[in-house]
Amino acid sequence: MIGRALSWLFGSSVSDTVRAAGEAVDSVTTSDQERMSEQRQENASARQFGAPGTHGTGFDVVIDGLNRLPRPVIIFYVFGGIVGAWPLADLRAVDPLWLVAGASIMGFLFGGRLLTKDLPGALLQVIGALAKRKG
Repeated sequence: MIGRALSWLFGSSVSDTVRAAGEAVDSVTTSDQERMSEQRQENASARQFGAPGTHGTGFDVVIDGLNRLPRPVIIFYVFGGIVGAWPLADLRAVDPLWLVAGASIMGFLFGGRLLTKDLPGALLQVIGALAKRKG
């Protein structure tokens, strides 16, 4: 009906343009069924990799455990040295270049965990507390 009204007002070229634009929009937009099938495909590809810690061999479990050790060992060493359980290294005897390199590695090691795991949870708690205060 709209196409006929536009063709009567402006001629057949405008109605052809409107029809072509409508077909282009229909081809770009996805239906709910297409979105669901895409979501199923994404879930299937994610399941291929499995959950962390679900390895097939004992060797994989040992290596996964070794990969998780550095952060707790570093924390235990530093806090134990601060408390006085053992002496820490004398930083005046270390080349400043190595101190900067060590600080950078520690920053990435702990900062990466902060950004990916700790910070989002903390932000959600703050937002929840603010919402409770307002509501």
